[in-house]
Amino acid sequence: MMNKEMIKEFLKPDWRVGFIFILVFVIVLSGCISLITDLDHYKTAIEKQDPLICKKIEDQSIKDVCYRDVGIDKQDPSICGEIRDRDDRDWCYRGVAIRKEDPSICDKVQNQDDKDWCYIKFIETKQDPSICDKIQDQSYKDHCYKEVAVAKENISICNKIQDQSYKKVCYSGVAVAKQDSSLCNKIQDQSYRYYCYENVAVAKQDSSVCDKLQDPYNNELCYSRVAIAKQDLSICNKIQNQSIKDGCYKGVAIAKQDLSICDEIRNQIYKDWCYAGVNEDLSICDEIQDQHTKDWCYLDVAVAKQDLSICDEIQDQHIIDECHYRVAKSKKGTIP
Repeated sequence: MMNKEMIKEFLKPDWRVGFIFILVFVIVLSGCISLITDLDHYKTAIEKQDPLICKKIEDQSIKDVCYRDVGIDKQDPSICGEIRDRDDRDWCYRGVAIRKEDPSICDKVQNQDDKDWCYIKFIETKQDPSICDKIQDQSYKDHCYKEVAVAKENISICNKIQDQSYKKVCYSGVAVAKQDSSLCNKIQDQSYRYYCYENVAVAKQDSSVCDKLQDPYNNELCYSRVAIAKQDLSICNKIQNQSIKDGCYKGVAIAKQDLSICDEIRNQIYKDWCYAGVNEDLSICDEIQDQHTKDWCYLDVAVAKQDLSICDEIQDQHIIDECHYRVAKSKKGTIP
C-alpha cells in the first residue's frame, strides 16, 4: 500500500513526481508478486519432482536451487547440468552421487575440495582403493587408504600412504583386524610397534603376544588389558607390579561383576574404586580425593551402568571422551 508520504508527493502540482512514485511502487509490487510466483513454482516442482516446472522460475538463484533439489530427489545428474551456479551444481552432483551410491558422479564436481569430500563419503561402503587414487588432498587420500586397508585387511594398501604417522596407524589397524602380530613388525617406531602388539593381544585375547613387549612395565600393562578382555583373573596373577595388578583385579572384577575379586586388591583407593564399579555405586566415587582417580571411577560406573549421563561428572576432557566411547561400545556389546 502507498503510505502518507507517497500520497503527499503524488498530490504535488508537478504530476511527473507523482508519476515516478507510482512507477516505483508498481515495480516493487511486481517484484514481490514475481518472487511469490517463483516460490510457488519451486514448491510445486519439489512436490511433483518435475524439473520442467523449475524452468518457469524467473529468479536464477531460486531456479538453480529448484534444479538442485529436484535433481537430488530424482537422483538424476542430468538435471544438475541445468544449474548455472557452480556451488549449487556441485552440491547437486554430490547429493545425487550419495543417493545413487555411485562415486563416478563425483567426477562431475568442479571444486576440488568438494570433489574429494564426495569421494570420501564412499570409503566405508565401497572399500575401493581406486576411489582413494582420485582424491587430490594428500591427507584425505592417506586417510582413505588407511580406512580401506583396515576394512579389507590388506596390508599392501598401507604402502600407498605417504604420511608416516598414517602409515603406522594403518599397519596397526590391519594387524588388529587380522589378529596377526607379525604385521606390527613393519612399524619402525618402537613405542607404536609395542602399542600394535598390545592391541593385537587384546583382540586375540592372547597374553602370549604381550611377551613381544620387552619393557616390563608395558608388558604387564598388556597382561592387564588381556586379562580384563578375557575376564581371566589368572593372567592378573602373572603381574609383578602391584599397582598394575590391583588395576587388573579391579578391571576383571567390574567386567565379571564379582565383588569378591575386589578383596584381592591391596591399594585402598583401587579397592573402593572396584566396589564402586561392581556395585554401580556413584557415591563411592564421590569419596575419592584424587580427581584423576575419581574421574576414572566415574568412567567405570558409567560403563557398568551403561549411563552416558555419569560421564558428565568427569572433569578431564580426555577421560570424558573415553567415557563416551566406552559406554557407546558397551551398549553395543563390544566391551566386556
